[in-house]
Amino acid sequence: METTASAGEKSIRDLISDLTTKSTDLVRKEIQLAKVEISEAIDGLESGLVSLALGGVVVLAGGLVLLAAAVLGLDLLIGQPALSALIVGLAVIAIGVAILLNGRSALSKEEVGPDKIVPSLREDAEMIRKHF
Repeated sequence: METTASAGEKSIRDLISDLTTKSTDLVRKEIQLAKVEISEAIDGLESGLVSLALGGVVVLAGGLVLLAAAVLGLDLLIGQPALSALIVGLAVIAIGVAILLNGRSALSKEEVGPDKIVPSLREDAEMIRKHF
């Protein structure tokens, strides 16, 4: 009978060891999945950031246009340098603001975080609690 009890104890130890090993592996894989999800979310933010940068460049170009081409070009047509600079500058700045708003809205649509992994981790934790 002692042999049967020892064999039973050994298999329980093996089962507990297997459960511990598999639980550890599962947690590692869940962490890897979270890293992948976060990386994908960051990649999605890239296009919004590019739009913001381009909008900033256009707004800067608007400032340069205010100082040079706007004043000279429209002044030839309307004969009022101040009004020429105002009209062209406002138009270029409006374009830049539109690009900035587009970039901001693209950023607000992206959710940063491991949204798929959180429910999976909760399920894993519940399973581990039940078995221990």
